[in-house]
Amino acid sequence: MTWTREQFLETAVLFRDRWRTAADHLRIKPRRFCDLVRLLDADFKSPEQYSNATATDDTHYLITRRMHANFVAHPATATLPSPYEPLLHIIENGGCYTVEHCYIDVRDNECNPIGGFDVSVNTVG
Repeated sequence: MTWTREQFLETAVLFRDRWRTAADHLRIKPRRFCDLVRLLDADFKSPEQYSNATATDDTHYLITRRMHANFVAHPATATLPSPYEPLLHIIENGGCYTVEHCYIDVRDNECNPIGGFDVSVNTVG
């Protein structure tokens, strides 16, 4: 079943809310979209990030999956809902996101813009 625009928007907002919750909980102010765990512990590597569980060459998916694996495995973030999980759902349903510094733009399965978020502050772009 193809996702509706509303489903993409709801999932994008879930990403934004989880990102803000994680940043607040960790008491960090990321200036760009990144692997939040790497800001805490640059040497941390989740064993799952190296698994071959997915058969895709989609770079965004692989990078997002690695960040998600680190987030759910790191002791400081393991109890928090992963902000990367909604992005994985967007990609799995044919959507995508692009990143330019602190802005993340989400698009639906027809490449129509859904919403843009400034991940460095608590405002919607």
